[in-house]
Amino acid sequence: MRPTACALVLTAVLTACTRDSGPGTFTEFGKRTPPAVPSRTGAIDPSWVEPGGTIGTTIADGQYWGTVDGLGEGVDGRFVSVMLSQAFFAAACLEQFGPAECDDDFAVLDSPAGSFPAFIADLTEVSVVAADRQNFGISAEQFGELLLGNAAPDAPPGFRFDPTYPVLVTVAGGRATELNQIWVP
Repeated sequence: MRPTACALVLTAVLTACTRDSGPGTFTEFGKRTPPAVPSRTGAIDPSWVEPGGTIGTTIADGQYWGTVDGLGEGVDGRFVSVMLSQAFFAAACLEQFGPAECDDDFAVLDSPAGSFPAFIADLTEVSVVAADRQNFGISAEQFGELLLGNAAPDAPPGFRFDPTYPVLVTVAGGRATELNQIWVP
């Protein structure tokens, strides 16, 4: 299968697996199935990384490993700043890095990497992992509020957001469309 087709199939599978009851349905803080991780996320092309370490809209469609840097405001509105890089899991990790670097069954390339804005208005799907490792679907606006440290009035009792967990970032048309937080050891 061609890489583009694989990315499209993976995106479709992840979308189907993370909806509450079917396409187009959404419940704030509805429990979600954790997103499936690929054997490796999309590679960051060094030519995408601009001076200053940002990634512009030349990024290819696909799914990337990200760590959330914070929240910002730009010409296109409020955005989540995400540091994108490439991650490897299981056998792909062992093949890329060897057993010494894959003791938790994953590893991340340090470079190339770059900061990428995930605009709140563009995000059609967001899920977070609570401290108890349960995944919940939330709105992009709610994700922004959690990043600011604001309370989540619709959260289940005992919910505690952990911003240190990484995210799988789905990019389409040069823009982030999904942020799905994952638990890793």
